[in-house]
Amino acid sequence: MSQFLKNGLLFALFATVGYIALTVVWGSVMPYNFLRPNLNYRMGSYGHMFSRIQEAEKAKKVDVLVMGSSHAYRGFDPRIFEAAGIDLFNLGSSSQTPLQSKVLLEKYLDSIGAETVILEVYPALFGSDGVESTLDLIANTPVDCSTLELVAEVNNIKTWNTFIYGVVMECIGKREGFEEDAQKKDDLYISNGYVQKELSYFDGKMKDSFSLAEFNPDQFHYFEETLHLLKKRETEVLLIFAPITQKLYNSFDQIDDFEARMGDYKVPYYNFNERLELEDTIHFYDGHHLNQRGVEIFNQAVIELLKK
Repeated sequence: MSQFLKNGLLFALFATVGYIALTVVWGSVMPYNFLRPNLNYRMGSYGHMFSRIQEAEKAKKVDVLVMGSSHAYRGFDPRIFEAAGIDLFNLGSSSQTPLQSKVLLEKYLDSIGAETVILEVYPALFGSDGVESTLDLIANTPVDCSTLELVAEVNNIKTWNTFIYGVVMECIGKREGFEEDAQKKDDLYISNGYVQKELSYFDGKMKDSFSLAEFNPDQFHYFEETLHLLKKRETEVLLIFAPITQKLYNSFDQIDDFEARMGDYKVPYYNFNERLELEDTIHFYDGHHLNQRGVEIFNQAVIELLKK
């Protein structure tokens, strides 16, 4: 081996170790996010994903498993389904795209053993790069090969740095003994993955129009892989577009395109913005999340579908 090649390998090794060490030190000593914009590790952060995963690790054999974004974990209340004789677990996460849904299902579907999986589909997330949701999963789920797969797919400097930091935190046992508070400001974590917002009402203030981002072809590819996985497991699938305010829904400029794409999958698809008559200032707490009054109406409608 030539001296030049040896020196090159030594430099690469030194640079790699140095970068990892610098990333961990910088993430540990910098107290403010604006000082470390490319590293965002927040264990026990917004959305109670840490608590949800702790329960998912132990969950066994439920009737229904819900996947999706905050519209999922804030929109499907297990208590309402339990009252109707349906055991439901909610594995939604903040800004969860089809990529994160796929990775989480590969990890937990067999152990949870759901007979039916509801995929909450929100059009805007099919245009997402998946960075936000990936950061949430790195900090709040056990770091393993599936996490590495997720980070590699997203391939963003922020997710790589956070993954490096997360691996070290896992190795030194930072997750061990951590307990997340069930109550955080006006959010209350409910067993089986639901987050209940203190009852409040949307004031109607938002932009007059909203344009969907360009759809990301990769997200539709991951979505198709997810459907293939569920079909292979012989799991019943429902696609549900959860209610958002009529004001926001009317401003979407690619709804017809999205509806056509969902119809192409030949899987039961229900757009509850067309099936329920909800009031923006009565049944929502912001432009696209139901309050508890809205959740109760929405969930009863979903239960009727499931019982059919």
